[in-house]
Amino acid sequence: MISKKFAEILEPMIMSSIMCFFMSLIMTWVHLGFGDHYLAASLKAFLHGILVAIPVGILIGPVVHRLLAKIPRK
Repeated sequence: MISKKFAEILEPMIMSSIMCFFMSLIMTWVHLGFGDHYLAASLKAFLHGILVAIPVGILIGPVVHRLLAKIPRK
């Protein structure tokens, strides 16, 4: 079992990585189509995106959790 503090960092890293992966695949396909360089372009887009997505996910994750905690539930 992992510690709560580590999970708070790991969760947004994993979520950001998965979202970035699929977005890079889709956006590369939209802009370039399926060509000879599709996989290389997708990988490049993923690597550039992940450099932004992970830090943003780690910084914004706790903010989102606090905002959600303030919403009344049934």
